[in-house]
Amino acid sequence: MLTDRLSQYKEVAVSFIAEAELEDGTQWVDYMMSMKDSIVEDQDDINLYITLNSDDASDSFVLMNLLDILVSMPQSKVRLQKIFTVRRPMRGLPGIVRDDTEGFGVTELFHAIRAFLNYGKADMIVDIWKKSGESNENIAKMIYAMRDVDVGLSMCNIPQVERGIRSLRELFCSEKFWRDSGYYGVLFTLIAESIREDYGVLLEGEGELNFTEMVKWAYRHQFYQQTLTLIESNTPENMVKSGIFYYCDDEENADHVLRLFAEQRLRLRPYEYFKIDQIEHYFIKSYDRYRTRGKIQKGDDPQHVYAVIRTNSVENNDPAHITGFTVCENMKTLENVLFAYYHVGYVRNQISHANESLMERINSSSSGGDEVTALAWMKDSIELFINSYEEALKEVEGKKPNIVIISGDEVKTKAEDMRDHEDYRRGPVRSKRGE
Repeated sequence: MLTDRLSQYKEVAVSFIAEAELEDGTQWVDYMMSMKDSIVEDQDDINLYITLNSDDASDSFVLMNLLDILVSMPQSKVRLQKIFTVRRPMRGLPGIVRDDTEGFGVTELFHAIRAFLNYGKADMIVDIWKKSGESNENIAKMIYAMRDVDVGLSMCNIPQVERGIRSLRELFCSEKFWRDSGYYGVLFTLIAESIREDYGVLLEGEGELNFTEMVKWAYRHQFYQQTLTLIESNTPENMVKSGIFYYCDDEENADHVLRLFAEQRLRLRPYEYFKIDQIEHYFIKSYDRYRTRGKIQKGDDPQHVYAVIRTNSVENNDPAHITGFTVCENMKTLENVLFAYYHVGYVRNQISHANESLMERINSSSSGGDEVTALAWMKDSIELFINSYEEALKEVEGKKPNIVIISGDEVKTKAEDMRDHEDYRRGPVRSKRGE
């Protein structure tokens, strides 16, 4: 009868869940979660009315948390205006409809999820789990993974952040265990859904995390210092493996390239050996940097001059120097992404070790009268990198170059062998600045 009466209103949709389907206590949650996307993505204004045919306080609490999730999901346009509850008195008397908007308010779980998604803080989630007194291995693993993300962001420890995200991805591959975890399993399903919505493709696939998506995720959350660190620490390896810029394309030539790297190591003092422990970093960031001397004119950006030198190494025919390789179609694309990377490193180092005079220069007014802040400087450098790197990825997409990887241990062994068994007359000399 109610359905018939509502049918005259074309914009009203009513859904019923049979009482038999509610026996396990989670069927209505399944329905709400399946309805979530259509609610959040609806382009028109809608009024959402939900009634739960239950006097169970825990059911009502779960429903409130679900509504909070709909409000707090990224890009959500859902606004919680009014909450009415229905109470059924004993002895068959008519039910009472009560305005409980103020009584429920915004839940602790709502704040906890936002703290994690917006700021990477997991303390409130951890506290909720501890107070529950529950014991569940899978939920505990999710808490530990979230804590890894939190601590990693706080300490600017990118490997720990990545470890936490990979752990979340592994857990989220299977959704069944949430449903088997009772009442708190339902609550943590809501947390998991929010994380899945926010982290997106980072929780998809297997193996290493997508580097560019990781950068964009960190930047979107305004973790600027962490984004700079992520770019500087992870770009060299990704640039080499993707084919954007690498040092060896032929196994038969690998011994020669290995020897050239070993010679570079022998030029370093023992306390400088760390500079060449990671070959990709040394090749991208430091190799031949001394050659910028004498080429920097007044007004030149040293990072751009070095980017040009490294780009020109692709045409190198001197056997005494390591040749660069790329599958980019345009050498300007390579030059741009190298400059963007070097610029990020410069910005990060300057801000991390900023002195008073530097900050005065950063915060001085530009010729156009707009204040140039350290924050704007960081954002500009990050956006330049993202745009340049994605452009380079477009040019190498689908190509499968033969990339030969040389490890730091191989270089160390080769250098020791050259020093012990050859008349290596040059010996260790004062390293050139930047090598």
